[in-house]
Amino acid sequence: MGQLYVVIRQHSMFDRLVQIDSAEALIGRRDTCELWLPDGLVSREHAALTKGEDGYCIRDLASRNGTYLNGKRLQNLQMIHDGSEVRVGPYCLHMNFQMTQALREVSNSEDETCQEDGPAAILSNSKQEASRLTAAQNRVYSLLLEGQQEKEVATSLGISIHTVHWHVKAIYRTFSVATRGELLARGLRR
Repeated sequence: MGQLYVVIRQHSMFDRLVQIDSAEALIGRRDTCELWLPDGLVSREHAALTKGEDGYCIRDLASRNGTYLNGKRLQNLQMIHDGSEVRVGPYCLHMNFQMTQALREVSNSEDETCQEDGPAAILSNSKQEASRLTAAQNRVYSLLLEGQQEKEVATSLGISIHTVHWHVKAIYRTFSVATRGELLARGLRR
């Protein structure tokens, strides 16, 4: 058994993709956890993924709100299978043993992203906001404002979809938003 790829969603919205290859990975609210889930419904050290000879197992670490594997509350150590779903607070973690399947899930998440009308209306405000971004983030931001999806941005700039996604996350953090819709709405309000 090689690596584990975890697609993390919060409130059904794609958050990030994490690669796990260590013998044990902690899941929790503490920022030192390999799978950091910053939400009050998540315990500091909520659960642990352990790599064994037969694959990965998960166990709850006496969390306050419990850990759920494929809809059932964990009572003891359980095996993780390809495609397993782990729920921790508002987070859903999809477990994949193949990177291609994880990337397919990420790609499907991006297709579901809400695309707002009227991105041209905020282009005039983009210069002021863009001054807070790096040059690479600025290029991605400009294409997002033109209405391109992350896959299209990657193709336009000749970079990987993964790199685009990390730039988008940084842009969202810079503007204190969580979705493209919020980013566009913020610009429209100005």
